[in-house]
Amino acid sequence: MTNSVSAEGSLNRRVVITGCGVVCSLGQSSSAVWEAIENNLSGVKLISQLNTSKYKTKIAAEIDNLDFLGKRFKQEYWNSLDKIAQFTVSAGLSAFEDASLNFTPENASEVAVVLASQWQEHNSQSQPAETLAGLLGITGKVLQLNAHSAGGVIAISEAAEMIRRGDALVAFAGGAEDPINSSTLSFYENNTDLSVNNETPTEASRPLDLNRDGFVLAEGAAIIVLEDLEVAQTRGANILAELEGSSYSFSPGVSGIPKLSVSQIARSIQAAVEKSGRIRSEIDVVYMHASGSPEEDILEAKGIQSVLGAATRHHMYTPALKGHTGNMFSASGPLGVIVLTEAMKRGKIPSTLNLVDEDPAIDLDANKSLVKDDIISVCIVNAIGGPHNATLVISHPRVMRNY
Repeated sequence: MTNSVSAEGSLNRRVVITGCGVVCSLGQSSSAVWEAIENNLSGVKLISQLNTSKYKTKIAAEIDNLDFLGKRFKQEYWNSLDKIAQFTVSAGLSAFEDASLNFTPENASEVAVVLASQWQEHNSQSQPAETLAGLLGITGKVLQLNAHSAGGVIAISEAAEMIRRGDALVAFAGGAEDPINSSTLSFYENNTDLSVNNETPTEASRPLDLNRDGFVLAEGAAIIVLEDLEVAQTRGANILAELEGSSYSFSPGVSGIPKLSVSQIARSIQAAVEKSGRIRSEIDVVYMHASGSPEEDILEAKGIQSVLGAATRHHMYTPALKGHTGNMFSASGPLGVIVLTEAMKRGKIPSTLNLVDEDPAIDLDANKSLVKDDIISVCIVNAIGGPHNATLVISHPRVMRNY
């Protein structure tokens, strides 16, 4: 990383994505994940890491072969980490390598880490942001967030703002989750939030489908490298996308009980689009959070429609990827960013796996068949979780504007 650009500067700084790292049930690289999506694969299967006899839900999207992930690290270090930390350092190191970064003691203070997580083992004391910063020797701003499933997108938004206001030149941002444990299973079963389609695990996660019956737990991490555009250009970085706009909002609910609302989902989307400077006709894809929740999928769809109107049915695709991946909570939105950078590069529209019967309450084109060939240039990534809503607008380098 060059040190030729000062971290002090204007709020007009532009932010680009120069690296991606992922660890999930579909694979351990952005290309592997994309190929699994293109081949209509699902990472959901029967849970192997704990006894599920007392639970109605017996399925999740697990990551196989953690020992293989650890081969890049000293064994003593790897063994000292709990699972969420292992996911974090694996995805973070991949993002670091993908961005071809080179830190020195002189510029490590100009690098930030902003990560989110919601679930991990009950007795875990891990703070993923601290773990990654320690591994890479980062001495800049380090922030750990929890904003339910919107946390990873909020982390990316905050990291981008650090760069825009001159607090960092480079930032690692995303989410990491370890939800496949007894406490998380019990919590969501008590709320009847989980799919119980144990007989056909790969068909259990059915976002937007009329017969969806809840979401499927998924573990892993997704982390991207954000960078000041001028720094990236100066060092000859491979720019994957520009982060043009971001926003997030909170749904306060009624009677002091926060609850997801259409109006606040829409406000987050509207603000992100306005900040990006794009108009509705320029947006090609909206990556939906859509976990398979009977209620929340509808609320999100209505929020999207209220901002983007008829375009969501006539020239815009709204895929949801949790049929492939399950619900990675705060890592889901960052994973969406990674998948869309691949989609823009390849000229492909992701499909929505297991969407068979469209819900008449969700009037969107989620591309329910196979991955399609099409040039996509501007995409929205949306995330909802609890009362939090968060949105990003990203674009391919071929449509980056000169100003």
